[in-house]
Order: sequence, then structure tokens, then C-alpha cells
Amino acid sequence: MMGFRTKIRFARQGQEIDWDSHGNPIYGPSVDVTYWGEIQPLSSVEKGPISAQSTVTLQKVYLPAHAALSGADRVTIDGRTYELTGDPERHMVGGHVHHQTVVVKHVT
Repeated sequence: MMGFRTKIRFARQGQEIDWDSHGNPIYGPSVDVTYWGEIQPLSSVEKGPISAQSTVTLQKVYLPAHAALSGADRVTIDGRTYELTGDPERHMVGGHVHHQTVVVKHVT
């Protein structure tokens, strides 16, 4: 088992509570959950013209096998809110899920 040492707070998307007039789901309030994990910086890139430049920061988050997240959730790292770029990837060892990783993105 990996020795995770960092508390990471996620905002899980709320449950579907209704549908709008276009057939899109309406979600209830998000639910905060905390997991022990680790964070690895991947990249930080400036994009766009100087007058409207933005910075895209990517980080990889390592999580325990039991973490229940989806690509619709968000994570807060050092006061910044990041979006998950997709569903967590499960890493198998000996036929069992050992841990999960997910790449998260912050745009300023």
C-alpha cells in the first residue's frame, strides 16, 4: 500500500434532483469529501496573446483504491480549485486495485 500523507479535499457533484426544459439534469449541492493522497506537478503553460494570456496548470493526484470520484468532481489544492480532466484511472497490482490517479487542471 502506498503511504499517502496529504489531505486532499474534493467537491463531489451533487445528485440529480430534476431536469430542465431541454432535458439536461439539474444537480443538487456538491458534497465535500477528503482523501489522503499525494500531488505531483505536471506542467504550467501560458496560452493566448499577451493581452488575454491565461495559464493552464496540470497536476497528477494519487489516491487510495477506495476513493469514489468522477470526472464531474472538483478538487482544492493550496486554495486553488482544479477540475478533473476525466475519471480516475485504476492501477492494478496482483489483480486488485492498488491506487488511483487523476489529472486535474486549473486555468487562470
